[in-house]
Amino acid sequence: MDVKEAVESKGIKLLGHYVDTVLCDTGQGFHPFVTWEVSSNGSLYSGHYFKNLEEAKKDFENRIK
Repeated sequence: MDVKEAVESKGIKLLGHYVDTVLCDTGQGFHPFVTWEVSSNGSLYSGHYFKNLEEAKKDFENRIK
């Protein structure tokens, strides 16, 4: 399963992807935007959650450096 399939199979919108890091919109809760690491089997882990997309984008950029 590729990264996009792994994320979208959970009902989550993929907004960005670089190597093993993703930026997503869960569409739920108080912190709907998240950056995760993705394991080789498609599991999402080590999430950083945000209220707004701008903060999440900054975190995504820092994680992929």
